[in-house]
Amino acid sequence: MDHERFQVGDEIIGDTPSDELARRLFSLEGVVGIHLNSNMITVKSDGSELSTERLIETISDLHIYYGDGIEVANGDEKVDLDT
Repeated sequence: MDHERFQVGDEIIGDTPSDELARRLFSLEGVVGIHLNSNMITVKSDGSELSTERLIETISDLHIYYGDGIEVANGDEKVDLDT
């Protein structure tokens, strides 16, 4: 993954994970810039107080496939695709 930068007001038209993450982060009040590189995310605020919990939740919700209460199949279980 290359460095990707997004500024508030940019038109984000792509459908990559980085594009979707930027859209979700910009939906949070106070986010004015985002820089992504590999597994590092830098978020720039407008000086207002950003909720660290909301940032973590927004990022985690995009990158965690199984949520709470979802049973994850182990490798020994077989799935019946005909049903």
